[in-house]
Amino acid sequence: MDGIRLRDLPTFARATDAADPMLNLMIRRADDAKQGIGLILNTFDELEPDVLDAIRSQFGNLYTIGPLSRLTDRLAQNSPVAMIGSSLWDIDNACLSWLDRQEKERVVYVNFGSLSVFSEEKLAELAWGLYGSGYPILWVVRPDMVLGGGTDAARFVESVKKMEDRTMVNKYIYVSYSIFLALV
Repeated sequence: MDGIRLRDLPTFARATDAADPMLNLMIRRADDAKQGIGLILNTFDELEPDVLDAIRSQFGNLYTIGPLSRLTDRLAQNSPVAMIGSSLWDIDNACLSWLDRQEKERVVYVNFGSLSVFSEEKLAELAWGLYGSGYPILWVVRPDMVLGGGTDAARFVESVKKMEDRTMVNKYIYVSYSIFLALV
């Protein structure tokens, strides 16, 4: 991948200890995937051709079938598949009306994905730094994102709500591929 830096990779991919448990788990999962007759990915060739070529060189049969999120609008609303959805988290769309009230292309979107966890203090420090930027902030906060979970996460969300004039905290939101493609 052209332009990717080591710091852009998840921490388990930057492990300096060959015995790192997360690194070894990922290596085992990749080896397991090589035993299959093919690999199906929710992406498409034009989005990341170099990465997909590298994967093909290791895994053989690779099928890109995405973005699947673009098919959800074609499902009947009472369809069992539509009712299941594609997220493992409850989707919180409360941010949409808040976003509609913001100036176009001026919102900072913060989402650390599904693996990152932080201490409440580190998140608070980041929150105040972002708040100091002067821009509106849309922040996705998972229930398990704060070390200690439960009450720590709730306390963090409550502290960020003090910045509510320019901050929207969401439990989890669903963002379609089309938003990401617009940024490319």
